[in-house]
Order: sequence, then structure tokens, then C-alpha cells
Amino acid sequence: MTTPFPHTAAHTAKRSPLPCRAPARLAFCLLLSATSVHAQSAHTSRLGNFGQGEGEAQAVFAAGTLVYFGVGAQVRIASFADPQNPAVMAHLALSEKVADLTGVEIDGRQHLAVVGGPRLFLIDVDNPFAPQLAAALPLGGNGSGVTSRGTIVHVAAGEAGYKIFDAAVPALLASVDSLAYCASVALAGDVVAVAAGTRSHLLDTAQPARPVWLGKITAAAGAYQRYVGLHHGHAYVCDDHLGLQIFNVADPARPQFVAAAATGPRVARVVFAENLAYVANEEEGIRIFDISQPATPLPLGWIDTPGSAAALVFVADQEPPPPPILQEQVYDAGSLNYLLFRALDTRALREGKFPLLISLHGIGERGSDLQRLKADGLPRLLDGNNSFPFYVISPQCPARTEWYYDRTDTLVKKLIDKALTLYPVDRRRVYLTGYSMGGIGAWDLGIRYPNLFAALAPIASRGEEGWNVCAMAEIPVWAFHGERDTVVPLAAGLALVNRLRACGGEVTFTIYPNTGHDAWNRTYSNPQLYDWLLSKSR
Repeated sequence: MTTPFPHTAAHTAKRSPLPCRAPARLAFCLLLSATSVHAQSAHTSRLGNFGQGEGEAQAVFAAGTLVYFGVGAQVRIASFADPQNPAVMAHLALSEKVADLTGVEIDGRQHLAVVGGPRLFLIDVDNPFAPQLAAALPLGGNGSGVTSRGTIVHVAAGEAGYKIFDAAVPALLASVDSLAYCASVALAGDVVAVAAGTRSHLLDTAQPARPVWLGKITAAAGAYQRYVGLHHGHAYVCDDHLGLQIFNVADPARPQFVAAAATGPRVARVVFAENLAYVANEEEGIRIFDISQPATPLPLGWIDTPGSAAALVFVADQEPPPPPILQEQVYDAGSLNYLLFRALDTRALREGKFPLLISLHGIGERGSDLQRLKADGLPRLLDGNNSFPFYVISPQCPARTEWYYDRTDTLVKKLIDKALTLYPVDRRRVYLTGYSMGGIGAWDLGIRYPNLFAALAPIASRGEEGWNVCAMAEIPVWAFHGERDTVVPLAAGLALVNRLRACGGEVTFTIYPNTGHDAWNRTYSNPQLYDWLLSKSR
């Protein structure tokens, strides 16, 4: 759909907007350098100068304490959990200089929508240590601003006007010719404000494929509107020449001028926190106003910035606690069905990769109901355990076989090979554990694939006649057994351990006194096991 605005004069500005964020403690300002500012009411103090000397930056977006910003043609991701010592986690090079970016969730995964040059880039940042380019969509013009709601992405596309995309498809839904250089776009509910030089336009986007023009704000003679923020029925126009101009847009067809804030010219952006407005005032730094009475904006304070202040975003005081991780049920007709635990705890992360732990269940959990796996063993302990630092895959053995029969090992191997390509896991740190039937299966897999695993932890297990246990002499093993096990006698487990020791294998054997077959619940509750696993690598 292509719909022109009422006629406006052409102009060529190249500034980008910033989506408004929820109130928080830190304002983050960015252009030539990135500066952290502590802001509480009128009291501001500079916390640091992050990224100094790394090049021109003019776009920033924050989600929790993660901050995404553009430096030249790079998107960078930094953690501001400690705002005085922010740390870059990753970066991704694009083909165009970054003009603006915002967040968008697609199929439950976190993405960035980034505009630069003639393209809209969609970047998967669900793993912030390893951002991946998901799509690059043509704009037809020079993208300069972007914001989003749900999967709907709104783009200021320069000379190509205003565009609306559905990032989930991804596809263009609507294209609106501004008849001028479309410099920025901002969103409040269903209402969009588009700054286009001598005029800013208001549109209803309740139906994104059919935006409806509502009205316009016309700039005074010689003025130029580069950004418009919407807040509580008012439009706050950032004018290159006149500074911050405030309009009542309760009736968007007839915007009424209300006041001019004492900012001076070269106003780039404005963001809001309740009744406060934070204004990026280029060489003047950040200015703060009480806008509880928009007709009389009250200056509260200002702070200088080392570079030119062009963008602002609020960064959370601290990362909100994540929801409890629940194991996912994955059905794979090509190998085995399994439970998947996706780690959030990053203490074992190396080069953007997590350690992978394969967990094999006992004979009673065979079948086709993955929920049965959560009744015992390691899967019983994982749901809600957000501090567990491993990715964990718990496959389910088919009902009529066992892990070490019918070459079931080939299905486990196929599953692991696929996991190494699907998930952010480290092939040098693949660990294997199992209890009872799963413990026996762990020995079998170690013998058959000695170059696959960094360490094994079999529990309440034994070997089979003819197994060449010396094939896995290079794999460190920590085995566990109950002294009074009557299902798999201790002697059977000890015999396998002794054979491995005779081959020169690195093996530790822990015997629990006064314990029967269930040696696994005690083992999986022991944090020393996981520290030991993480100390091993191929």
C-alpha cells in the first residue's frame, strides 16, 4: 500500500529517532562517545565515558542492562550491569553505517531492527554473545529511524518516506510517501509521529497495513523538525533551529502550539520518565525538564557530555530476574526425542559457547512421554534452576530397547552432532552422564566415540562382556555407586573401573556407604560434580 501525505517541501536530513523507554535510573547518551549519566529528578552526575575514541556512534537501544549501539557499520552489545565499568560482549559488522536501532521479539527470540543506508537489518541477539544477521530488507531510501511494537517495525526511510514491516514474515506491509525526507519515527500506542523536515505527521497504525493520516505539525519559517516524541497527549518536536517545541495533539487533526522549552537550537532527541523530559541537545549536552505542566516546562538541570549528545535511552538499575527456565520438549523423528535445558548462567561461557551435558535416564523412563524424564535423575532438578551453567540434553530411549542395545548409540551420536550445530554449545566441552541403564549406556558411548566427550560421570553402572574399555582411556571418568546396590552390584561397577585403571585411564570411583541402587540423586545434588566436569576440556 502506498499513500502520500498532504504536500510537504523536500528536505534532506539524516538523523534517526529513539524509542521511548520505561523510567529507570540511568540515562545513556551517545554520539561521538558513549556516556553514562546517573539521573534522579534534577540531580545528575556523570558515571563514566564508555567507548571513547572508538568512532562516531549515533544510535542506541537498551533492554534491561544490555545496551545495543551502532559505531560506524558495527552493532555492538555491552553489559551495563555495572554502569561504571560497562563491558562489550560482542559486535556484528554490517554492510552499512548504523543510523538507528530498536528491539523486536520474533518467535520468542530477541532481535534488533537496525536501519542503515538502504536496508532494514534484522539481527538475532537472543544469545548476546553471538549476534547473527537474520535478514536484510530493502527500503528504497536512506533509512534514518526505526521503532517497533510487537513484530511490527516502523521505519523512517529518508527520501522513500515511511515504511511499515512485519518482522515475523518478514515483509513490507505499507509504504507512505512523505513527499519530503523522512528523518525519524516515534510511536505511542497506535499513533505514529513522523518527522519530515518542515512538517511532522501523525498517523493511526491500528491496522499496520492501512495507516490512516490524522494530522500534521507545521514548522515555523526556516525551522526544521528532525524528531518528534509523543507523551501524554502532547508532541515534543526536536527542531534544529528553534529547539524543543511542545504541541497539544489531543485532537491530532488540529495540533496546538503550547510552549517552547529553553533548550536552544540543535535538539536531537527527547525521552520521557513520568513527568520528566530528557533532551539530547548536541553540543549543549543533556537538558532535563519537568513537564508535569506542558505549557510551562520547568528546567531542572543539565549535564555536559564529552561528545555531541544525539541519542538517549534509559538503562535499568539492574537486570530484572529472568523467568524460571523450563526444559523444552523437542521431538526429532531423525534421532531421539529429548528434553532441552537452555542455560542462562554465563559463568561457564567461553567464546560465546556453553558446555553441553548429555544425560541418559534409567530403564523405567523409556517410551514416548518426555515428561516421565523429569521424575528422576538430573532432569528432576533442572526446571527453575537458572544458575545451572550447562546446556543439558536428556534424550528418551525407545520403549523396546536399551541405550547399549540395537545400536541405539548411533541415534545418540546423531542427536549430539545435530545439537552442536543447532545450539551455542562448545564441541570441546561435551560431557556425558547417566544412571543405571543410562550409566551403562554412558560407558558404551565413551568406548564407541572416545573423541567426542571431555568427561564421563556414570552412576550405578556396569560393563558388558567383551567391551574394550581401554578405547576410552583418554576420557576422564568419575563413577559413583551405592555400597548396597542389589540391582547392579558394586562388584560389577568396580570391575569396570579397575579395567580402565589398568589401561592408564584417569578414573575416580566414589562409593556411598549404606546406599542402594539410587546413587544418582545424591550425585546430581553435589555441586562438586559440575565443577569437576567444567575442569575438563578436549
